[in-house]
Amino acid sequence: MKNILNITISVLCVLVLGVSCKKETQEKALVLNPEMVVVGEELSISYDASKTNLAGKDNIDAVAYYWQNYHWIAQDVDLEQKRGLWKGTVQFPDGASIVALKFVAGDEYDSGSGNGSGANTYVQFTVDKDKENLPSAYIGWALLRAPGMEKYSIPNYVCDSAKIDTKQIFFYWMNTELKLFPEERKNVGYIAAEAININKKAVGNQIIKDDINLILSLDSANQATDMDLYHAIEMANLYEPNGPLANQIKALSEKKFPDGIVTRDKEILRIFRLSDPKEKEEAMAAFVKRFPYKKWKNIDTFNSDLYLGKNFQSVIYNQIIKHNNYQLAEDYLHEVPYYNLFSSFRHMIQIPYAKELRSAKDLLPIAKMLMGEIYNRERTLKDLVYSDREWYNNILEQQKDLILDYAIILNETGSTEDALNWVQKVEPYFDGSSTIFSDFYITLLDKTGQSDKVEDVILKGIAANTISPEMIDRLKSIYIKKNGSEEGFDAYFQKLKPLSEIEKHQAEIKASFINKDIELYSYETMDGDTLNMADQKGKILILDFWATWCGPCKAAMPGMNMAYQDYKDDEGVEFFFISTMEFNKNYKTQIQKFLKDKDYEFTVLLDMMNPETHKGDYAYSQYVKAFGFTGIPQKIIIDSKGKLRWRSIGYNGSPSALADEISFIIEELKKEI
Repeated sequence: MKNILNITISVLCVLVLGVSCKKETQEKALVLNPEMVVVGEELSISYDASKTNLAGKDNIDAVAYYWQNYHWIAQDVDLEQKRGLWKGTVQFPDGASIVALKFVAGDEYDSGSGNGSGANTYVQFTVDKDKENLPSAYIGWALLRAPGMEKYSIPNYVCDSAKIDTKQIFFYWMNTELKLFPEERKNVGYIAAEAININKKAVGNQIIKDDINLILSLDSANQATDMDLYHAIEMANLYEPNGPLANQIKALSEKKFPDGIVTRDKEILRIFRLSDPKEKEEAMAAFVKRFPYKKWKNIDTFNSDLYLGKNFQSVIYNQIIKHNNYQLAEDYLHEVPYYNLFSSFRHMIQIPYAKELRSAKDLLPIAKMLMGEIYNRERTLKDLVYSDREWYNNILEQQKDLILDYAIILNETGSTEDALNWVQKVEPYFDGSSTIFSDFYITLLDKTGQSDKVEDVILKGIAANTISPEMIDRLKSIYIKKNGSEEGFDAYFQKLKPLSEIEKHQAEIKASFINKDIELYSYETMDGDTLNMADQKGKILILDFWATWCGPCKAAMPGMNMAYQDYKDDEGVEFFFISTMEFNKNYKTQIQKFLKDKDYEFTVLLDMMNPETHKGDYAYSQYVKAFGFTGIPQKIIIDSKGKLRWRSIGYNGSPSALADEISFIIEELKKEI
């Protein structure tokens, strides 16, 4: 009877999950052979993309997910196209109680109701060799679709309209699980407590207490694990936050498992609160020996998530900053929590390199170690919800700027081929969106004898309106080589620009115009004279507040130079670059060197001394107070009547887009004269 009930519910599950994000129904796109998925046996997949949103795609792959031990684990499935269908095979391990499939083509995917393809959802219960469903299937089925319980689900798999009412249906499937597999209660209890807490069901308090008592009874019989007791503590905190029951179970857990979760949590917090660097360093050395990463990599707690990475970074950074000693960084490389590796790379590599505090040669060894650890560390159980392909694509997409800086360091230290390899890995994720990336990519292509690929890089940049003056000059030289002269180049170049996007952005700029009074100040020139901005009335003024220490300020200069070059002979337009908030005593020398190195012809002015801050930031600070902003680069445009008409902060990374933006505003203001 149990067998028949399970199979019936299994079939109903697939039909229920067949609810689509689209209203229309379509023919079945996925066929499995055998239809009843048997764990440990090979499953054949036949996918008809023509019935889904992936119709017409040239390259389609699949990801297969299986639910095992209350976790989703993903694996890539390579597909081959045969007679219009995409076919492949996959084998699920014993203990996998649910199968879920997703089909992927580039950035698009089809998971049935997961993204609105209109096809049946590709989820099915499995059976063992006796045709019995497996424990945890029903609760896994509920968790896949339950709002607020996403940490137990597959990321971006089920669309909102296919999700369930957590208050009712979720608990129906949970009760079904417990009726058929009562031995699962100790595993289901903590999950149920989370769901009860999310839905604020008053009746749930007694359920939580009953589940806690179950675990305590298991402990009395010496059958409760360290994790069972930790879950009981978490449940007790949901039942009564920081109450006596939670403290009672903590004491019990600490006594029974002296090197367990509770003890480790206490030690993490104790070390975090230490103020003496030497004492903290000694405590971390002892901690690593007592609680090695490999043993604890799959245990996540509030304290470990919040404080452990900070503890490692504190002792590592202290040695680097005070003693220029990277030994702890190397010693703890395999112990630092994975997601702290990215911030470690930023603080230990990117920031020192950008601020010229460390040379590329000095940084290369630790950069290589960190990148190797980021890319090759064995994943924790919770991250196995991503297939290998998804995991590495996520790293490349989310950490593309980190990888770009790593490639720049590699190139500067002579490893050009290696740098090009990394750049080509992340190129699809930049896709022309970064001028810095494109310029560097072109440099590597030239150095490695692949100049024939440069034009494609430039064209992608133009399509995104993210090109530099150097890229325009290079495109012109390519054009001349093809056509024998530069005649017609300007028209050709304009046609390549994304005009519809530019026009849309221009409409947004015009809608952001303001018309406010603004006080005009006097500034010191680089020659020691004084320039009163009030004397410039009648002209359109572009004021760019910047500083020599400000990376985005200097990064925006190529775009500002493009605009400046277009208007430097226009007597009705003036550009002034106002140096503010300078901290270095030699900042004037740094300004002169910067202008000379970049061959900029800008008029640079120096902000006045501020009696409140005792720094050269008077005009900037007055504008901050008057117009409610903070930060540089800050661009202010004043019309010929002396009114503030537009301002912006920051830099979006595109010289060409910035130049177009400034030029558009100038031309619009000219129309008003």
